[in-house]
Amino acid sequence: MITVTNLTKTYQTGENMKIKALDNLSLSISDGELLFIMGKSGSGKSTLLHMLGGLDRPTSGSIKYDDTEITDMTESKLSVFRRDNVGFVFQDYNLIPELTAEENIKYPVFLARKDINKQLWDFLIEALQLNDRLSHLPSQLSGGQQQRVAIARALLPDPQIILCDEPTGNLDSESSATVQNVLFQLNDHLNKTTIIVTHDNEFAQKGAGKRIITIKDGTIDREEIK
Repeated sequence: MITVTNLTKTYQTGENMKIKALDNLSLSISDGELLFIMGKSGSGKSTLLHMLGGLDRPTSGSIKYDDTEITDMTESKLSVFRRDNVGFVFQDYNLIPELTAEENIKYPVFLARKDINKQLWDFLIEALQLNDRLSHLPSQLSGGQQQRVAIARALLPDPQIILCDEPTGNLDSESSATVQNVLFQLNDHLNKTTIIVTHDNEFAQKGAGKRIITIKDGTIDREEIK
């Protein structure tokens, strides 16, 4: 369970100017839940996602993973927490260009000095249809293939939380549909808490058993369960 309480984030934009990206926002996210976060540009949805992943700190408020408060962790403890608990999928893939697809996928596990979970590896490579792309460099892959590599990289360390920031934002319609279906399937099969920020209303409306929240002016404006 993730519990967000009275979360506020204020940015200083000038000598006497401040922007409140999040405004006293509270939210609970259940284990294994599929949650979509929607809203216009500047509404605060990506800021919320970054806070949930410990990539940024709030001005005030609390984020708890079960009984673990992450907002007051030291940077070193927060880094370890992210490594062990959170997988990130970004719009821009962020693959290492000199490494093959296989090396990119395994890189976070090697950094953590862990063994590869062979069963999970086999499942991800099959589910993401990457068997014949593992020896390719990112420059030799399509956008959709690169994003599937990024998803495998996020999931191979076996985190409990998957955070996706506009995961289909740079993809054509066919690649976008493939990545969307993969994320739904992985949530169903692996029961990972999956939180997706997107502008794509059709994406958010697909499937069943999910919750959609809409952020406006840094707080929750609307919520629906599908």
